[in-house]
Amino acid sequence: MFELTKSEFEILRSQFGTIKQGEHSKYLPMVFTESLNVKLEIEEIKKKLVNHDKNIELVFNYLDEMIEKQENKVERNKIGYKK
Repeated sequence: MFELTKSEFEILRSQFGTIKQGEHSKYLPMVFTESLNVKLEIEEIKKKLVNHDKNIELVFNYLDEMIEKQENKVERNKIGYKK
């Protein structure tokens, strides 16, 4: 929980038409938000995405190497019965 600043309270008051100009509390209201946790979760997701990008790039590099090896492979004579 935290206390609203004076400017935040004015913005909030302007959005609600129920509070009259002269009627206001002596203290600024206390509010709570879940966005503090959401910001942390977003940062964790960003970190994971950075690692995923690196891992995907690594996989594609390995696939390119395997394709090159397959293309450079010498054709062997097949052993077994001919049809």
